[in-house]
Amino acid sequence: MRKKGATAGHRIGAISEKYGIHPQTLRMYEREGLLRPTRTEGNTRVYDPDTVERLEIILSFSVSGRTVFVLRFSPPVAGAGTRIPGLCEEGP
Repeated sequence: MRKKGATAGHRIGAISEKYGIHPQTLRMYEREGLLRPTRTEGNTRVYDPDTVERLEIILSFSVSGRTVFVLRFSPPVAGAGTRIPGLCEEGP
């Protein structure tokens, strides 16, 4: 796990409230390897902008009816920065 001294980002409670999901859901996404929040020296999860963006992609997939288990093996979610067809449009 990555650890940082500074807490540049949001904690699990703020993220769960903002997105209307239970903190346990965020923990499950982490256990399944879908999210990798950074940790403080005290082991508190910190969701930086990249992790929040990844969460938004995961939630978009969930809304479309895909399960966490499908997402786990989906190449677009497995690789950070990958364009997701139907969610990320290519430029001209």
